[in-house]
Amino acid sequence: MGWGGRVTWSYAEVVYKTKAVASWLRHNGLQKSDRVAIYMPMVPEIVPIMLGTIRAGGIIVPLFSGFVSEAIRVRLEDGETTFVFVSDVSYRRGKEVDMLAELKAGLASTVEQVVVH
Repeated sequence: MGWGGRVTWSYAEVVYKTKAVASWLRHNGLQKSDRVAIYMPMVPEIVPIMLGTIRAGGIIVPLFSGFVSEAIRVRLEDGETTFVFVSDVSYRRGKEVDMLAELKAGLASTVEQVVVH
């Protein structure tokens, strides 16, 4: 799917993806009340990531896709975030934004796992 494309998932597909995210988080050490940051643009994959985080007992820390490295670092540290879901790139006002580079520059020591979309 390219930018501006359309995707349709059934409820069963959303539930399957949600359970997969929750299972992966628990398998990789997520404990109840651990924080999971989501640094992604508005893409459909956010839904199973958010629902999977909740299902696994985690707390969602949303990171605005326009944040730069310092804002990311502060929020990750303040939230004691252990997992981060990130998109490699995003598009804002017609320009490509390297979200992964911003995350790497602002990565906090509390983060144990980074998942790239």
